[in-house]
Amino acid sequence: MNESRNVFVALFVSIFIITAWNFFFFDKKDVSYKESTGHGSVADISEVVYEVAQDRNTIINDYKDRVIFENSNIMGSINLRGLRIDDLMLKNYYQTVEKESNVFLLNPLNSEKYYFAEFGWLAKGGIKVPNKDTVWKASLDSIGANDTVMISWDNGEGLTFHLDISIDDKYMFSVSQYVENHTDTDISLANYGRIDRKIDKITSNFIFHEGVTGFFANKLSEISYKKIFKKNHVFRLNDSGERKWFSLEDKYWFTSMVLSGNVDRVNLKTIDRDQIQGNFISNMLTVSANRLGSYQKTLFFAGVKELYILDDYKNSENIPMFDKNLDFGFFYFITKPMFLLLNMLNGLIGNFGVSIIVFVFLVKLLLFPITKKSSVSMIKIQKLQPTLKNLRQKYANNRVKLNQEILAVFRENNVNPASGILPIILQIPIFFSLYKVLMITIQMRQTPFFLWIKDLSEPDPTTVLNLFGLIDWEPSISFGIGLFPILLGLTMIIQQRVSQGSLSSSLDNNSLYIMKFMPIIFVFVSAHFPSGLILYWICSNIISVCQQVYIKRTVK
Repeated sequence: MNESRNVFVALFVSIFIITAWNFFFFDKKDVSYKESTGHGSVADISEVVYEVAQDRNTIINDYKDRVIFENSNIMGSINLRGLRIDDLMLKNYYQTVEKESNVFLLNPLNSEKYYFAEFGWLAKGGIKVPNKDTVWKASLDSIGANDTVMISWDNGEGLTFHLDISIDDKYMFSVSQYVENHTDTDISLANYGRIDRKIDKITSNFIFHEGVTGFFANKLSEISYKKIFKKNHVFRLNDSGERKWFSLEDKYWFTSMVLSGNVDRVNLKTIDRDQIQGNFISNMLTVSANRLGSYQKTLFFAGVKELYILDDYKNSENIPMFDKNLDFGFFYFITKPMFLLLNMLNGLIGNFGVSIIVFVFLVKLLLFPITKKSSVSMIKIQKLQPTLKNLRQKYANNRVKLNQEILAVFRENNVNPASGILPIILQIPIFFSLYKVLMITIQMRQTPFFLWIKDLSEPDPTTVLNLFGLIDWEPSISFGIGLFPILLGLTMIIQQRVSQGSLSSSLDNNSLYIMKFMPIIFVFVSAHFPSGLILYWICSNIISVCQQVYIKRTVK
């Protein structure tokens, strides 16, 4: 019994030490980059040349040849020079809780953090194809949801290149590329699409994935930005009709290219020490003389990791595993249903914090039969301590016989010594799944609770250093302990006091010593946890105390 308890305590402490290490000591510096050693070459796709950083609005306003797009979720413009989707604002999301400025997902080249998509052609034999300086002509100045703009360019040598671009009512662009051949000879061309972005810093975080996610050959691949900066990656694709895609991921936003079956390869590469590119190149296709060559369309997503939208695209556009762009992690089978339940409760209640409290109550109610059985076993073990003490004295020199006699006593009294651990083990995946939900789902971002908690996905903003805001002084250091972590520590102490008799009967002195200091340790560790997670923990402790008091009073 003591051994199993010690193993559990050590495991639980280790988990929180690892989590704390991530928050306090994870590398926030630029990674050191190595020379790329990827296979294959994409030198035939023109490289971007980053110059001195400029204001994004200045760059956009300086060049007026743009097609404006807008729907209920996004607005921005397509640059007709080089044909880039390089200006996109998320209308319903803001950079801070004060909602003073919207989130800009895509930015033009030479802005501080450029991020754009580009489409074009590759050719052999001296065929003149459009490049980064090509100025295209558009059929419309602006488009809305489900509108299409036809964009074209004549190379002056008998070829006219076309792109038809449309947007839906959410975050998906549809791009169709085709060529008119007015010459008397057949030509061979390949089309491409690419996503370029500048990344100032690469951070390590084991809670959620930031990097490239791709679905190739019926397999999901996740590659961190750090790995791509160390080595280029090339994916050779078969010519099947299945949908393939790759995405550049951030915590809440991402861009993605959804490809047709006519794709030769996908390349993930670095352009410079802080610039990354993901591109696809189609197979070479022949356009006959005086004919129109048609290419299958490419879907380009630029938006938010919202589960319902990703599920809808997965089904309506037949995009396999597209919902996996939202990184629910190892406990996917728990985390996704948990989020759906919380979101349903929020729809009924109207407050995610209150929804978390109701969720805790439902979890505790579901686990109550197991909790009661565990508590009854602990009470029985406590009552059996005089008998167990006599056995330990009687068989002090015969450990095998001692264990046999103890197990016999447990069987006679219908006691399961491991039942005390079971409720906690069952709650561990729930705890970490909720951690995932709070950390990665956009619904939790900038979602208020009450009073000082303005964002359930962020740590408690108060600090004991200024008496939780009573003193008009903002500490200059980032470390601080908020009111929620302290409340968590207090509920843990109360919980220990209520179960003190059971614990003292089943733990040795070293384990009891550790348990006494656990609330203090958790106060410091949880200081950087999301407020919603600490709220869950506090409510869980309070309900556990009530359950223990009830069981002690009702069980003979």
